[in-house]
Parts: sequence; structure tokens; C-alpha cells
Amino acid sequence: MLRGDLLARLQTPRFWTDYLHFTDPEWPAASSLRWDVPLDLGAAVGLELAIDYGTAGATLLIRDFGEDTVPVEVAWDDQAHWHPHVFRWPEIDAVCHRIASRNADYPHPGTPLLLLYRFAPLCSEPEYQRYHPLLEAAWRKLGLFTSDEIESFIDRVDFRNQGVQWRHNDTLGWTVEQVDPRAEREVYSLRVPGNTEFPFKRWNSLMSDLSAGAADA
Repeated sequence: MLRGDLLARLQTPRFWTDYLHFTDPEWPAASSLRWDVPLDLGAAVGLELAIDYGTAGATLLIRDFGEDTVPVEVAWDDQAHWHPHVFRWPEIDAVCHRIASRNADYPHPGTPLLLLYRFAPLCSEPEYQRYHPLLEAAWRKLGLFTSDEIESFIDRVDFRNQGVQWRHNDTLGWTVEQVDPRAEREVYSLRVPGNTEFPFKRWNSLMSDLSAGAADA
């Protein structure tokens, strides 16, 4: 899943601080560094992470292999016009579990979670209490950062008390909304009611597949 040159960088603190926008990539050395990371989910619908290291940008794409279509962007995170918030936490958990079940080199919690969680806001106190330990364990397993640094990395997706809610309806499935106009942090997502460009059908198909697989395990 991960190429050798990217694997080597994942073992360095600078990759992660650049990746999460705590530091800026060094130019011109970083300008040409890009990686496409297909996530091995063993499903008819797949996800791919595109990393543009020169801009510290990351894009998540979805693809329906049965239709043999080009991947569609569902989220991106950069330092310009970001729309990263696409995962519910049960979904990102299921994605990482599926990756781990198919490849022993990527246990959960581990590197896949660290690469993907920038796309998953922690919206409520129960959610934070449940998944914070998972993130902390993944960072500690990496063995590169102090407790304070780890907390600062997790804080990046802390949206508790910001009026962020996931709501379900029979037509679209889950969508995210922010109901507090005075929130200090704003959620930016394509997965919202009224956005006909978001591939809800593909996304829901993938998550149903992952849920069925978890039930069968």
C-alpha cells in the first residue's frame, strides 16, 4: 500500500509536522514529492489518498471499480480552500480495521489512521472519549513525539462544543451540519445536504460493505 520512499518519510517527525500543517515543507526539495496511496479495502468501491507533500496537501478520492470510472474527490485538506471533513468516526474506524484485516503490516490503530484522521472531526464528548485513546495509541506506536505534541496533533480534529452534528436520512444517508453560527472552529465538508455533487451512493455502498464485513468477522 505504501511505497518505499514514503515509508521512509513516515518514520521522520518532519513528515508528520509538515503533513498536519505545523511546519511548512522545505522548498524546492519537497516541491515534486507526491504519492498516490490506494487503500486496500477489498471492496467494489475503493478509496485513495493522494498526498502532495510540496503543498502539505492531502486529497481523499472514491472510485467505483465496477463502473471503471475515474476517482472522485470527496475531501481535501490544504492551506488554501480546504474541505476535509468527510468521515464519521465509526466509518474511519471500519476503514482502518478492514485495511488491517487484509494486511498485517498495517495494524489498527496505526499508520493508516494517522494518515486519514485529518478527514474525521471529533464532534461530541462521547465520541472524543471513545476515539481519543485510539489516536493516542497510534501516535505512541509511531514513537516520534512527546505527549504534549500528540495532544496538539489530536486537537486539530477536536470539534466538541462546536455545534457539529451528523444527521441521517433515508435518501442521502449521513450528512454533517454545523448548527452553531458562533462556533470558534468551522466544519468544511462536501458531505452536506443539498450537495448533489457528492457521491452519496458510492460512499454508502462502501460503508455498507465495511459494516457487513465487520459483522461477519
